[in-house]
Amino acid sequence: MSCLARLALALSLTVASLAPAHAADKTALSQTDLLGREIGFGIGQTALDTAAAGVWIGASTGRTTADPSGGQQTDADRRNVVLGYGFGDTGFAAFAGYGQGASELADDIHKARIRSYFLGLTYGRSVGRFAFDGAAYVGRSHNVIDSPDSATGSADRDGRLLGLTLRGSGMLLDDGAGHGIDFVVQGDALRHTTKSYPVSGLPGATVDERDSTASALRLEVGAPMTSSGASLRPFLGLTAFGGQQDEIAISGMAPFDAVDVLSKTQMSLGMSFKAEALNGLGGRVELTSDDKGHTGFNAGFSLNF
Repeated sequence: MSCLARLALALSLTVASLAPAHAADKTALSQTDLLGREIGFGIGQTALDTAAAGVWIGASTGRTTADPSGGQQTDADRRNVVLGYGFGDTGFAAFAGYGQGASELADDIHKARIRSYFLGLTYGRSVGRFAFDGAAYVGRSHNVIDSPDSATGSADRDGRLLGLTLRGSGMLLDDGAGHGIDFVVQGDALRHTTKSYPVSGLPGATVDERDSTASALRLEVGAPMTSSGASLRPFLGLTAFGGQQDEIAISGMAPFDAVDVLSKTQMSLGMSFKAEALNGLGGRVELTSDDKGHTGFNAGFSLNF
């Protein structure tokens, strides 16, 4: 082999050793956006459903599917618990919460997890037949990607969550005997910032810090029925999810767009109940179906002391 051929071979081997052997999965690297939204919105919903004067506790769980164009279908589960204290008739309550979630991509190779602790405040007041509530919360997240190095590899990094949930509700029709038609309008927004991190499947490469902002707008119509201090409320809901996601920048590579795991429209059919005589024991169950036909659920309970 000539000297020139040896030089060309050495150069090609050097370039090959420096270049990643594969491309990281874009959907896997976008999972922090989806999982952050799921546990954050779960915290806001649970806090508003549960907040009352004195000590209260609420918990919820849910399952959803993201089926983005240009990415892999993802099934995600989340669990939340919230403990709070309401300051009498002021309308204010403070709470602490914990959330965790997990997702699995359609290839059965890539998985992701998140866990977070939250602190927050709620406020609520009634004006005539209408009620207005809000919850603001902050949290620290820990995010994990788990896959073989031959796929994307494994990674873990910390992040910050900042969320807001606003809700307005009121009666549309009231027969004066504990039956009627009501409505709920709810808006959610959450910002999730994750720090830069290395990925084991991309030796020497680092994923830059990035942000995502998730949003949701929900309209719900229910038929509450009240008797002897207990209430039952079947409801129908429509939710539009959206958001903005920073592009993903990996050192040594051109930045690329994150997979849109946030956008979809979802219908809900469910039932909630409340029993004031049993320390405000309440619960909520709903089945969901999105615009691509994927089904899911949400469920929760609340208790006042």
